[in-house]
Amino acid sequence: MNIIKQLFLLIFTSASIQSNVICMEKEKYDLKINIYKDPLTALYASSNGYARLYIPEEELTSLDELKQTFSNHNICTVGMFSDESWSGQSWNSAYKNLKKASYDIFNTDKKFYTLDELQKLLTKAKKITKSFLPIEKDLSFILTSDEYIKKHSIRRLFTYAKLQQVIVEKNLTHIRLPIKFLFIKDKQTGQYVPTQKALSLINDILKICVMSNTQFTIEPMSNRYSIDIFAKKEAIEGKGFSKVTMEELSMLCKEAPFDIGFDNIFWDIAGDAVIIDTEHKRETKRDCVKLQRYPVDESL
Repeated sequence: MNIIKQLFLLIFTSASIQSNVICMEKEKYDLKINIYKDPLTALYASSNGYARLYIPEEELTSLDELKQTFSNHNICTVGMFSDESWSGQSWNSAYKNLKKASYDIFNTDKKFYTLDELQKLLTKAKKITKSFLPIEKDLSFILTSDEYIKKHSIRRLFTYAKLQQVIVEKNLTHIRLPIKFLFIKDKQTGQYVPTQKALSLINDILKICVMSNTQFTIEPMSNRYSIDIFAKKEAIEGKGFSKVTMEELSMLCKEAPFDIGFDNIFWDIAGDAVIIDTEHKRETKRDCVKLQRYPVDESL
């Protein structure tokens, strides 16, 4: 009788431990996968190219099944340093890396997103991109004015949107971002398309692109259309930031780190800041110390 009780206790204890382990692993999964509830914050965080795709192991049954999954989710496949589609070797590498990720996800600080979450990010990315389209009457003025400079990479817009969100929420009145507009060019005609047409084109050409190392990005993918971004030119005036501005820049950087390179932030005569470069290059809060390379005007 004692043996039966001990055996039952052993089985019950083993099942409890296994259940606890499963719960702990689920908590880790929820923490890693759903680390950002806000799609804008997720876009900002993934714009540095360090976020990765996660597919549960049970869904990685075969390479052909992976290809079908990508097709069903309208995922484009590109090389690490080119826009050419994957070769057979790249598919094999991606399949292997996704398999590995399903084991490594709990033992790394890298950020992972499921296919469903990537679709949410794409929806948000389209909304942000559309918000930079000019109204029709501004079209010719911006393109013919020498007050604007052409920029590249729509990922800058995602960081821009995140920085602007923090500036508003934290009431950082001594920091602003330069005005930016986005245009879609028809490469066949060399002309920019009207805003109304651009709204629908953005839905078609913005894609989730996954590299064979499982990193992903959201990019315009089209043989006919390209995206150009124009930012209003800014100039440095005065001797440096005011003390209040420097404090606000520190607050902003800690909330949403951005590229604090040399000459990436201008100041005006009042000592307010203008962030002219809104790239996100895997910066962390530790990089906020780089603000010390900028001058402070003690007289302000």
